[in-house]
Amino acid sequence: MRMNFSTSLRVGLLPIVALSFLHLTLAAIRPSFSLDYCSWHANDIVLVEVTPRQCVFRVLESWKGDLEAGSPVALPELQPATDAMEIAAYPEEFAETLRGGQVTVDERLAAQNALFDEQYESDLREFPEKATDLGDYRYNDRLADYSVAAIVRREKINEAFLARLEAIPTAGLPDQDQLSHDLLVRGLKQRIADFELKEYEMPINQFNGVHTGLADLPNSVPLDSLKHYDDYVARLHQIPRVLLQTTEVLRAGMKDNLMPVRFLLEKIPAQCQGIIDANPFLEPTNTYPATISVPDQKRLTQQITDAIVGDVIPAYKAFAVFIRTEYAPQGRATLSVMSLPHGEKRYQNDISKQTNTHMSADEIHELGLREMDRIQDEMLVIAKKEGFADLASFRASLKTNPRWSPGSLNCSPYCRNRGLRWNPYRLFGQLLRLIMWPVLQTARVPDESWLPLPTSLNAR
Repeated sequence: MRMNFSTSLRVGLLPIVALSFLHLTLAAIRPSFSLDYCSWHANDIVLVEVTPRQCVFRVLESWKGDLEAGSPVALPELQPATDAMEIAAYPEEFAETLRGGQVTVDERLAAQNALFDEQYESDLREFPEKATDLGDYRYNDRLADYSVAAIVRREKINEAFLARLEAIPTAGLPDQDQLSHDLLVRGLKQRIADFELKEYEMPINQFNGVHTGLADLPNSVPLDSLKHYDDYVARLHQIPRVLLQTTEVLRAGMKDNLMPVRFLLEKIPAQCQGIIDANPFLEPTNTYPATISVPDQKRLTQQITDAIVGDVIPAYKAFAVFIRTEYAPQGRATLSVMSLPHGEKRYQNDISKQTNTHMSADEIHELGLREMDRIQDEMLVIAKKEGFADLASFRASLKTNPRWSPGSLNCSPYCRNRGLRWNPYRLFGQLLRLIMWPVLQTARVPDESWLPLPTSLNAR
């Protein structure tokens, strides 16, 4: 990675810019040289002081390795690792900040937005199906690389983006841009946490997986042009590769004892057979747009049929056989995720992913009990205001009192005050936000930001 400053280094024959310690070193380090590449394995991780003229690094602190404080490390010893990966250049405008200068809010905001765009484009390239879902058809002739090597490569990309994003000072940024910054940081950290736990080794279950996602390919693009049809044919030919790569990942999970529940895995072969029988991949040949000539229609029908018969169906059958005979029999017998390796950490990671907090399961349970008490107390106030002695009698009246029927605006002061028509589905969503906002405020942790629910509420 080309950097405009020196930072924590891997010292020896294969030096490294240790990005994970970037935030610890910015204040103490002055610029001296550039590294063009970055590897991701360190023998020594140190904080260094640079003497530019002599091109010497002097160790200030050592977190990993045998180097002692004060020992020099000469610049000629630094060489890129053979397995290093080139990463996009770090924003040039931060050179002045690292020299002790000041970068304006507009400059930092511009750099952040450029990084957002770069990360977004990276995701589109890495996940062509996602790009298609978002209406970007540049990669419509490709399917993602599902191999273990590709997953590891994406992890390095995520780590690089996170390091660059966290190096952008956010003081003084507008609230929305601060929120965007925090959300991307959280998303990247979640990806990294999932990778460290090897969650990618359990990519399928009874609800979804690559086998069901591929079956939706005919519905993922508007097949309204010859180009879209040709891209679709290209994707059909890649399905065997995708299923083989997924099998490779599943075998890695078997080796690491990272297995879903057995009786749920046993449902997947039947799902594959159902897809084979329904053959959704042939649907695009049922109707063609008028812009595609009859000869092209015949050609496409033949190409799609050949791809299905020669590639898709055999690949699905082989995948189903693997699941039924090798994978499912090794599924875990216990339901709890705690039974998996690193179960406690894995469970807490799942909680963080679902709740956006660092609270424990017990803390969330207790919060839920407190909220139930709070809500019932507020309901009791309403019941007594309406002349009822308790909640039980108030609830009983809701079944028969026309005043509280769904068709009456009396049950919706929110609608009445805003002059809105009764819409129970929309109202439920609004009331849920109003009820849950105090809970979210209570549950939030200092280092995370929440979606601005009141703002989004006003915008609806």
